[in-house]
Amino acid sequence: MKPDFTKIVEEKLEEIKNKKKNMGEVVNEVRQEFLLLFDKFLINKHKLVSKINNYKIDYTIPLTSSNCPFCNKNPMKFINIKNKRFLVCSDDKCKQYLSLPKNGKLELLNSICSICNFNIFKVNLKKNNKNLTYYICPKCWNEDRSHFCSKCSEYKIIKGECIRK
Repeated sequence: MKPDFTKIVEEKLEEIKNKKKNMGEVVNEVRQEFLLLFDKFLINKHKLVSKINNYKIDYTIPLTSSNCPFCNKNPMKFINIKNKRFLVCSDDKCKQYLSLPKNGKLELLNSICSICNFNIFKVNLKKNNKNLTYYICPKCWNEDRSHFCSKCSEYKIIKGECIRK
């Protein structure tokens, strides 16, 4: 549709309001304009579809190497959309998810938490002009929001690996 189509319709509605035109006349004018635009769209549909297909982005959603802690059958998908970040089971029937921290850049590591055998994430963020890095196991963190790998009494992260202290 034309960008100014809505503007034209609003102007015509004002003409009805100001009693310059009657409603039936305006409805017919708008309908005719719309049908002309719709016909142009149908004629150019194949061009538009072709352009859209050229812009399709091929991306893959990262999967955890460990299985979903709820169904224990499938890996989880790492969803990172603007300010919504979470892990969701890749099995559509399971529908379970784990929350992830909202702040910082998240990186899915191949290392596994020694407590629960789930993937560990590296979190990089800037606070007070300082770069901070910490590690988190989403499964442990979802059970207790204060549970960061750096606060674990039994294990520590060295070179991205969870090892006993």
